[in-house]
Amino acid sequence: MQPSVTPSIVRIFENDIEIGSIPKELYLNIQKSAYKDWGLYLFQALNILWLTFKWFLKSALLIPVLWFICALLFALIDQSEITKFLSIIQTNSPLENTTLFVTSSFLTFIFCLMATFITMTTMGFNNFGYINKFDQKIHRIIRSFLEVPTMGAITIKFEN
Repeated sequence: MQPSVTPSIVRIFENDIEIGSIPKELYLNIQKSAYKDWGLYLFQALNILWLTFKWFLKSALLIPVLWFICALLFALIDQSEITKFLSIIQTNSPLENTTLFVTSSFLTFIFCLMATFITMTTMGFNNFGYINKFDQKIHRIIRSFLEVPTMGAITIKFEN
């Protein structure tokens, strides 16, 4: 007697509730068709550009907050540093003050860029508006195939 060969299946869960299963071959064909759609590559590139713009915008908006926190800490911890800083500004020429301001702004912006990038990578890009257009299309096709009307989070699990 030959052992029965069970085809590989893909179980589909929506909001942690199993809504159905499809053969693995069908899922792979759906995936291939999604990756053949060149329009999705354009949408994905625009999505990444928008995410990058939001990253720079959040970093730029953090600069005044960071300066306020630093000034507050100096005022609370070491008031003599504020006096030294103000005397340096008074004795410097306008060109030196401008150079100091531009340099400190640039360094603060770089620091804020790194801080927001670390935050985005640890929290996940999805929290900042990243949408994987390929997965979105695959999930849309699976929903229409299984006739699932809801729009919850889909999880796909491969089984043998």
